[in-house]
Amino acid sequence: MRLAIALALLLLLPGLLPASATIEVPRWIAVPQTDLAPAVALERIRAGGRPLEQGTLNLGFSDRVIWVWYPVHPAVLRDRGAILELDNPLLDHVAVWLDVRHAQADFDTGDMRPFATRPLPSRNFAFPLVADRLGAEGVVLRIHSSSSLQTRFRLLDPGVWRASEERERLMAAVLYAVILVLLFYNLLLFVATRDRSFLWFCLYLLSIGLSSATFSGLGLQYLWPDHPVFNNRILPVFLDLSVLFSALFVLSFIPRPVLGEPLYRFWQVLGLGAWFLALASLLLPYTLSIHLFSAIAAIGLSGLVFSGFWAYQRGYFASRFFLLGMLIFLGFSSVRLLVAYGVAPLNLFSNWSVQFGLVLEALLLSLALADRINALKQERAEAQEAAIRNLQRADELKDRFLAVVSHELRTPLNGILGLVGGLLSGARGSLSEAQAETLRLVDASGRRLLGLIDEILDFTTARERGVVLNRTACRLDRLLDQVVQLMQPLFETRGLELELRLGRTPLPLVSCDTQRIQQVLLNLLGNALKFTDEGRVVISVSVKEEEVCIEVEDTGIGIRDEDIPKVFDPLETAGAHRGGAGLGLAISREIVQAHGGRMELRSTAGLGTRIWFCLPLSGLEEADGACGTGAPIPVSEVPLLRDALPLTANASDNRQGADGGTAKDTVLPDVWVVDDDPVNLRVATLLLDSQRFRVRTFSSGTSVLTALFEEGARPALVLLDLMMPGIDGFEVCARIREH
Repeated sequence: MRLAIALALLLLLPGLLPASATIEVPRWIAVPQTDLAPAVALERIRAGGRPLEQGTLNLGFSDRVIWVWYPVHPAVLRDRGAILELDNPLLDHVAVWLDVRHAQADFDTGDMRPFATRPLPSRNFAFPLVADRLGAEGVVLRIHSSSSLQTRFRLLDPGVWRASEERERLMAAVLYAVILVLLFYNLLLFVATRDRSFLWFCLYLLSIGLSSATFSGLGLQYLWPDHPVFNNRILPVFLDLSVLFSALFVLSFIPRPVLGEPLYRFWQVLGLGAWFLALASLLLPYTLSIHLFSAIAAIGLSGLVFSGFWAYQRGYFASRFFLLGMLIFLGFSSVRLLVAYGVAPLNLFSNWSVQFGLVLEALLLSLALADRINALKQERAEAQEAAIRNLQRADELKDRFLAVVSHELRTPLNGILGLVGGLLSGARGSLSEAQAETLRLVDASGRRLLGLIDEILDFTTARERGVVLNRTACRLDRLLDQVVQLMQPLFETRGLELELRLGRTPLPLVSCDTQRIQQVLLNLLGNALKFTDEGRVVISVSVKEEEVCIEVEDTGIGIRDEDIPKVFDPLETAGAHRGGAGLGLAISREIVQAHGGRMELRSTAGLGTRIWFCLPLSGLEEADGACGTGAPIPVSEVPLLRDALPLTANASDNRQGADGGTAKDTVLPDVWVVDDDPVNLRVATLLLDSQRFRVRTFSSGTSVLTALFEEGARPALVLLDLMMPGIDGFEVCARIREH
């Protein structure tokens, strides 16, 4: 019984063997010539051939011809046949004899021949074996290639081979799809940001992706199947270009100050060398080109790792993904390089190590670029914030400077106007008409300059502290009447008509700062007077549900449409230069807005301008103390200082003395002027007529206190400058009151 079972197993054993089972171990030999007959080659292999260890041939670069005997018995193939696969797509010439008795090879292909010469459509070399064509000696192969002579021989069942092909195609599709997505994504980022780092990274991905596709045989299969010579020559070019673009990427990705001058020069030289190698690879032998690339790639990969580590050590944290990506790609590429030189074994991982490393590197470099963008955004935001702070500081300093300078300008300017006014009043004798006219021009120019200074002070004060209002219940019709009476003489001198339209119904009360609203009205009427050469200016008032509006309409030159949006901007004159600093409307609008109102303007060039502002109604009841009551007080009727001072004798006698003689019993009142500015002291002396008052001047608070306390003098009036060095006017006043 046991003997029968043993015989049955022996009979069934060939059918139970897998398709990869062989009768003997495959062997190979290397010979210098290619003209051996397959039968002769088989005899030499049998005589002294070396066994294929684990079915793998791994000789590195060699110019010798390799003959391989792969013994397969026809009975092993059964009905389905088998597939003999060589998984190195870069073998230049591969010839296969299924029967060594035939002189002509059954299959003659290689990557130096069109893809159509391959018996099966695969990136690797796959040969179908069928029992009726296979000789008793098995399969003999002749391999000759300038690339690395390393490949793995596999005898597979057709179904297993097709499944393996499908898995490889799917894996390749996924890997290259990821590369394409990253390529287009970074290309879009380059178009959006114009950052060359993204451009060089895209070109690096393209070159390394094409070299990987060519290296894996997919280039000849899908990209240029009818151009095997181009496929063979372009591989080292793509590889050298990948080194070039990686150098350019490093130069743009890592800032030059971080990289340092030596490393910066290193990458410049390496990139230039890679460019020359790419051009030379079109002419140099394939093997030499690959060796040169291997040398420059080893230098480049080492430089990439060192540059990433160096940048990270110097605080450029965006390089951490860069460093990690370079390390991963270096590791995966080293595996494939070791396989090419016959050091590492060939398997699925080592065969696709470059593609895996490329995808991981591309992902990490994309993260590095994204991290760099975030870092640049943060740096730009910080720089922008610092610039804004500096601008705000400069703006504050400018406003403070303008305020201080304007305030300091007022002191000597008031002195000039005071001196001119004193001369015009005859304090230093009578003047000729020409002299008086000249002094009046000086006075007018000075007052114009003083008005500009006041505008600058108002503007800077409003910007620094806002518009400060002193609100009271005010009736606008009375305020308008005062302003019109004040401005009427100026319009009459220009031959213009100034008309006020109030209506019959009294206007309601408005809570406002009277002086500020008067300032707004004077600004608007001043502009109308300035830009109207003929015609009239009309002021009208309208009351709506919640607000009262005042409109000033003129028949002046108007404003061009393109200048209207700028009329409320500071220092803008709306294209018409007729004097002024361009601050009046800006200040006026700020005053109106501080009241909770609004100001608007409409204008047509050549026809005139309408400008109006509206203030909210206060809802207050009318009171006798409302502002704007009574007629305006002419400047000529304001009580003079001399009329307000007490006289120690008969006033009529004192006035008589002012006309040329002084009564004997008249004692002139003493007026003391205290100021550290000699110009102001001179102005005060001119204004306080020496025939009416005895003027005594002091240049400091200490000197006037000495005169009061030590000399025992008792003046009728003391005029104090409040801001003086040493003892200021406030302290002097306090001590006088205490005494």
